[in-house]
Amino acid sequence: MLASGDYNGFLQGWIAKAMAKRHLAKPPSPRDIVLKPIVINSGNAGAYMLPPEARTCPTWQTIDTELTKN
Repeated sequence: MLASGDYNGFLQGWIAKAMAKRHLAKPPSPRDIVLKPIVINSGNAGAYMLPPEARTCPTWQTIDTELTKN
């Protein structure tokens, strides 16, 4: 296999937690969240080999920037 695709379950879980927190605090939140699939190959597979507790959570600003990019 040369490559695989990932929708990043770690990131999805983090976004779900962040959206729940934002919903309770009442700031504006995006209505829809669409994550682009990531192609994983030998060049970027290392980040996906880390156990979840060793991964870094993104900031909401990073996620918001990614979601509003078109």
